[in-house]
Amino acid sequence: MKRRQFVTGVAALGATALAGCAASSDDDDGNTNNGTDNGTDNGGDDEPVGGPVPDQRADEPPHDPEQPPQSDDPDDWNPDWLGEGMASEPSYSFETVSVPLADPLLTDPLSDRDEYAVRLVTSTEELESVVEMGEAPERLQTVDFTEKMVVVVESGYGSSSVQHAWKRVESVDDGVYLHGYHTDPFVGTDDIAPRHSVVVVETPAAESDRAHVSLTYSEDWRANFDSSEGVVTAGEDSGDGGGDEPAGGPVPVHRVDEPPHSPKRPSRGDDPDDWNPDWLGAGMASEPSYPFETVSVPLADPLLTDPLSNIDEYAVRLVTSTEELESVVDMGEAPERLQTVDFAEEMVVVVESGYGSSSVQHAWKRVESVDDGVYLHGYYTDAYEQTDDIAPRHSVVVVETPAREGDIAHASLTVGEEMRVNFESGEGVITPVENNG
Repeated sequence: MKRRQFVTGVAALGATALAGCAASSDDDDGNTNNGTDNGTDNGGDDEPVGGPVPDQRADEPPHDPEQPPQSDDPDDWNPDWLGEGMASEPSYSFETVSVPLADPLLTDPLSDRDEYAVRLVTSTEELESVVEMGEAPERLQTVDFTEKMVVVVESGYGSSSVQHAWKRVESVDDGVYLHGYHTDPFVGTDDIAPRHSVVVVETPAAESDRAHVSLTYSEDWRANFDSSEGVVTAGEDSGDGGGDEPAGGPVPVHRVDEPPHSPKRPSRGDDPDDWNPDWLGAGMASEPSYPFETVSVPLADPLLTDPLSNIDEYAVRLVTSTEELESVVDMGEAPERLQTVDFAEEMVVVVESGYGSSSVQHAWKRVESVDDGVYLHGYYTDAYEQTDDIAPRHSVVVVETPAREGDIAHASLTVGEEMRVNFESGEGVITPVENNG
């Protein structure tokens, strides 16, 4: 089972996507000038002939991108790794311009469907109806449609730090074919912004031409769609779609990072009623998410067993069968919700984060679908008055989606104003930081 990566969070508006071609530079109008100077004459043997166009809605990227290893140094991270190995030729010359859309085809920022759309714009009148010309750079306002065309690509909503990047625009039998990818920044924002790009291609459109797009959005998946289709849904479970999963991610590459929702500790007054014990979760998005429920039950077989350990340890397990559940939790004290889990339709995730005051608990905001399983986002509660005892810190979460073979559970747990810990079920017990209290 593969699930696409898609970042979401608290609503933000007005972000636009830029190109990420390796040989590009920005001019003063906010345009991205792509270094593809071949094939600008739309005729004869000068055309950058490409293809064939894929016949599957979603397939594996043929350039085989590989996620780079985890690093704590931003300078070691390549945000364009999804485009590594993707050819930049043959290609028409093209530019990606930054401009808001006046009439987007994808309009629901909180949609849990993986939707895509591309339009081939062939006239000034059509362009004026599609983009906000009042905010368009001169490059877009002066397009000569007898020599050029404009392609508008949308891929829903997500983090404004993730953008479209285009490598080449080929000539195919029935139009043009764009190849690109999503960027993957070292630190991603937790907002929701429209994800689109507007590309000026230096070749005119013939009657009945269409624009084809292949957009790589993860290590194992790219979406394929064209301008004759309108809005399409590209699910990863089959070549034709699906896409009703709460797609999320990308999963962080660092063991410890700053919470992207930027929680701020409130001032502590004398009145407990003025204190927000959930301040570490303030600003953390609750959508998109599978339905889930956290149940209270002791563990029969905890992975973290030393209450006096001075090492910060974390672990998460993905439970996929009744037999496994009975070995992990104390079923004699389990509520009915846990005793009646249907593993054909549900999974159970068990998260541990050591020992501490029983007044501090896990709180979960959302459970997303990612390429290799599920991704839980949560935080520690911070009670106004904390007890001085030592208790196991764990949570048991029933998620309303079944696990597939090979799936893993990812967790991001915000434990401080400037610290989030990221771990997964394939790792066992992990130690991100020692002696941090």
